[in-house]
Amino acid sequence: MRVPSKPRPWPEGHPISLAKAKALVQGPLGAAYEKIALSCSAPLCWFRPTDNLPRILHNGTMTVVRTHRKLFGITAAHVVRQFNVDQQKGVTLQVKDQIVEGLRIIDSSSKRDLTTFDLEEQLIKNLGLEPIEWPFQLPAEGSGLLLAGYPGNTRVYAEPMQIDWSPFFAITTAKTVTLDQITILVPADDDSVKNSLPLDCDLGGISGGPVIGIFETKSYVAFHRLSGVITDPSYDKNEFSVERIVGAAAEAITELGTIR
Repeated sequence: MRVPSKPRPWPEGHPISLAKAKALVQGPLGAAYEKIALSCSAPLCWFRPTDNLPRILHNGTMTVVRTHRKLFGITAAHVVRQFNVDQQKGVTLQVKDQIVEGLRIIDSSSKRDLTTFDLEEQLIKNLGLEPIEWPFQLPAEGSGLLLAGYPGNTRVYAEPMQIDWSPFFAITTAKTVTLDQITILVPADDDSVKNSLPLDCDLGGISGGPVIGIFETKSYVAFHRLSGVITDPSYDKNEFSVERIVGAAAEAITELGTIR
């Protein structure tokens, strides 16, 4: 008599499906996963202090990372390029509600559209942020992802330079994954977007935000890793009304913040 073979266990650290990721986020752990995505990211913006009524010129998002060797921030390189252009007009840089003295760049890559920079422990403490931990890990195609960022056109001025930010948070799927980038599609009618932002709004400003993969151990214990950094949010106005978001693979960044 043939003994039925046992099902082969999943490998350690395998990515979970979108359906399972949604079940996790919509269950008791939902608030925790949303907090993970938003607490490791913050709006990065700048303004001209000499204006009669200072207003933000541009903004992006930064992702805060802690490795066993360094604390640093990551954003899209095009965000920093815009800051450098505007800096010639005399601007002040602000992270969330804290003024900072410029960016101390560690490394930058135009090819990957990534820039890393030093961060002070005190700044992270003042902002109440919780850095996402090393190591990074690529997701598999079709697996569940968490996204977060700060769209520029949703900010509201409570009073001059006191800004209420409406963060973007979503759970979606990795459409295509290469060693260099992750392409993500979010249908406009997806009920997994955890705020009131319509997906057909301009998401400019979320560049630099985290792309977080959800994985499992062999014993089906879920854990998360930084998988990528958003570099290109673009609304595809077609019959399917799909938000197409591109992220650079985080594995290109070393534990010292240099970019391969």
